[in-house]
Amino acid sequence: MLQILQFKEAALKLKDRFIGGSVEKSLEEATSNTDNLNVPTRILNDIADRSYNPEEYDVILKHVWFLLGSPVDKWRRIIKV
Repeated sequence: MLQILQFKEAALKLKDRFIGGSVEKSLEEATSNTDNLNVPTRILNDIADRSYNPEEYDVILKHVWFLLGSPVDKWRRIIKV
């Protein structure tokens, strides 16, 4: 099981290197406070895939909890993710 997690982590690092994205960039784009509620599914899938990596999982949850601490009228940003 450990080898699978290590392989997945290595694959995500390679994906970052070739695509040039980071989990923070994906989170900011997905939770931006714009009127457009349509987030591309590739971004949502990217965030979902990254949630299996323990390091990026922490980053994702910290971002969500930070947004939950914002005023209620800004929560629409979280619903999008």
